[in-house]
Amino acid sequence: MSQGQHEREQERKRDKQRDADEGAAAEGGQVSEVQSMDDAAQPISDDQAVAGQPDAESGRVDEGPTGPNARSGADKN
Repeated sequence: MSQGQHEREQERKRDKQRDADEGAAAEGGQVSEVQSMDDAAQPISDDQAVAGQPDAESGRVDEGPTGPNARSGADKN
């Protein structure tokens, strides 16, 4: 098989898969997660924050040092 034939075959496979994906979405199958995202102006609630703040917990958020120089298990950097 020549390079051109191989490329055309690969393109046909991609087109076939894309058509199948679009058909599944139209039938209630695979859908984009972007459709269910909140608006950009919607504030992030405390329980969606990186460290999270569960209602049952008291005290400060348990966020330690971060970054390339942070030491594992260290309270302070």
